[in-house]
Amino acid sequence: MVQFLRPGAAANPSFADVVLDSRWPALQILAEGYQIIDGQPNYTPPASVNPGQSFTVNFNNFGLFPFVKYTTLHVDGVNGFSAKPAATFITENYNNQLQYHQGNSTYCVLSGSQATFWTFNGNPSLERTNQNNQWVFDYPPDAIIGIRYFILGIPAL
Repeated sequence: MVQFLRPGAAANPSFADVVLDSRWPALQILAEGYQIIDGQPNYTPPASVNPGQSFTVNFNNFGLFPFVKYTTLHVDGVNGFSAKPAATFITENYNNQLQYHQGNSTYCVLSGSQATFWTFNGNPSLERTNQNNQWVFDYPPDAIIGIRYFILGIPAL
């Protein structure tokens, strides 16, 4: 057993005095990394959409219950780089012919030994009508350039 205490802790330390204790359960990192996401041209629904780009990460779960934490990295011409939490937005096309993921949407499909990440660069983030009652598509100004991910494991009960 290893126990690290904060300076000035008493001989019988309280919970607040303990900085690290090897007996406490801890998350295990099963896999981690960064994946560059390719840029895409702007698509114009319903004639064309990005059906999704994906990449798969294989890992050994070592008998642990896996879960994923990830963030998307973005770049734009004004603010430079930024990180955002993952989000998924689906749009029903203006003529009700098509549902598609918006441009900065992402999601992850997780199994016991694989995580598949999906992105949708190039798709609009908004459909609207202009003053002439014509449909206009707005695209995200900060396209996804990468995904930073951690696949963590906790003991299965």
